[in-house]
Amino acid sequence: MPATTDLTTGLKQLHDARSDYDEAEDFYEGRVDEIFTTAKVRRLLAKARLDKLRDLNFAKTPVDKVVSRLKITGLTALTPAGEPDEEAQADLDATWKRNNLGVTLHDLIQNVSTYRDGYLFVWPSDPADPADEEEAGTPDTVPEDATAVDVLVNDPRTVTVVYSEENPGHALYAVKKWCSDPTQGKEVHQARVYYRDRIERYTSAPGTKGANAEDWTKQGDDLHNPYGTLPVFHLNIPRPEHYWAYTPQLIINKLVVMHVATVDHLSFKQRYGLQNPKLDDVSGGADFDEDHPDDTDPENEDNEVRLRSDPGDFWHLNGYSAVGEFSASEPKNFLDPLNFYIRCMAQLTDTPLHYFDPTGNLPSGESLKVADAPLTDKIDNRKERYTSRIEAAAEFILRILGHDDVRVVVDWGPSGTETETRSSVDVELDRATKVIAMLNELAAAVVAEIMTAADAREMIQRLMDLVTGDQDEKKGIAA
Repeated sequence: MPATTDLTTGLKQLHDARSDYDEAEDFYEGRVDEIFTTAKVRRLLAKARLDKLRDLNFAKTPVDKVVSRLKITGLTALTPAGEPDEEAQADLDATWKRNNLGVTLHDLIQNVSTYRDGYLFVWPSDPADPADEEEAGTPDTVPEDATAVDVLVNDPRTVTVVYSEENPGHALYAVKKWCSDPTQGKEVHQARVYYRDRIERYTSAPGTKGANAEDWTKQGDDLHNPYGTLPVFHLNIPRPEHYWAYTPQLIINKLVVMHVATVDHLSFKQRYGLQNPKLDDVSGGADFDEDHPDDTDPENEDNEVRLRSDPGDFWHLNGYSAVGEFSASEPKNFLDPLNFYIRCMAQLTDTPLHYFDPTGNLPSGESLKVADAPLTDKIDNRKERYTSRIEAAAEFILRILGHDDVRVVVDWGPSGTETETRSSVDVELDRATKVIAMLNELAAAVVAEIMTAADAREMIQRLMDLVTGDQDEKKGIAA
């Protein structure tokens, strides 16, 4: 039986998204190719071995800063009445430990931030048949009375969820495709289609790419899904966190390469000399370093080129009556535009400029809170987008373990930095709370006749002097 329309639709959706995922990863990893205005510029940089420089990659910063703020500190299980469910919580904690969910959920958020999509697969574990790491998240059985659950992050380039056209928020089914036999020229692919009531399994014919329905053969009977829920949970955002950093990063790459190309010329300037025209020209060789074929390469010792564009070279020109040097391009011609495009990147991605600033000018106190406001708002937005899906995945875990009607709450870390959240107002309120506590202790001591009212008033006066800064060193020590 060939592939169904559902499978081919999901595979097409996977194929169409692949280029965007690869581009997002390349910009995050700093693997984008340099764009040269002319072929000659490319050849000149290749000659100087500057065409393959690693990027000064600022584009990864918007992703890393979002991921660093989105920390899930725990999952809390509650009864329908909102009370802690101790039994469900114990199973949830055991699943957290077994799957190292702190790292798993971090990887999930990393995928969403980098690619725009992230997929979490939840399925009961079969102790008698441990899952192959290469086929994780591809069930072939449904263990009865499951006592453990596998929670796995899947690469968005292998998994997709198809939504209803009529109700875009309703997931119809999920499709996963991977290569199970990577033999070159005879690759065999596996595919799964996950529904709420069943799982269909397919294998491609050796050597086919699986682009056509005829390339696939259905394997055996459908696997029953007794839970009534898609085991694939999809987290997504409109576009990768660093999407608007792509163009500034390309321009930054060009500025960096061109700047590096001029550094040697700043240290070893090119010089020239004008030869006396009355003298015979006995130097020989070509005047200009033109584009030569391989057999007349300027690097060839048998092909003497008199005018090379290399640092420290001396140009012998006709009319040798004066000498001088060529000035290299000033660094500010590159650094000023570099700073401009870094500021553009910060604004376009809602990432505070001080996270890109190579000078290390870090704001503090209230100014840090104001500077971080756009990023903090973005973090709050991401929490709203992700919370319901993570809670649904956690509730599905508990349903597999036999806990129905349990509500799970995601515990997030703070959206802002610790410095940001403790503003000057917070500090002053903390001090005031401590002073009030001390005054209450003094009042209690007078009531208990541990000290007299006069002694208490004296202590209060010393305390006030300390708070207002009027206390001298001797009285401060006494207090």
